[in-house]
Amino acid sequence: MIQSNQNNPNFIIIDVRTREELNAGHIAKASMVDYESQDFNAKISELDRNKKYLVYCRSARHSGLAAKVMKDLGFREVYDMAKGINQWKAEGLPVVVN
Repeated sequence: MIQSNQNNPNFIIIDVRTREELNAGHIAKASMVDYESQDFNAKISELDRNKKYLVYCRSARHSGLAAKVMKDLGFREVYDMAKGINQWKAEGLPVVVN
């Protein structure tokens, strides 16, 4: 999904982990919206509901919850990355470290 949408301006990757987790390694071009932050719903609500979103976290627990929130808010296309960045790294796929 990421490869086939790499030039799609309407495809957004969202990392819902904490800043510390994101800085330790994240998928290139991912935006951070911390699921555990008090303003998660407010920040998510600011996003364009007509774009395509791929949401991930460490193991897919928080990203599944975040994807549900987004769908409940009326986002049209939201995908939860199965098994999260842990599986991404296990497969040897690249991460960006801040």
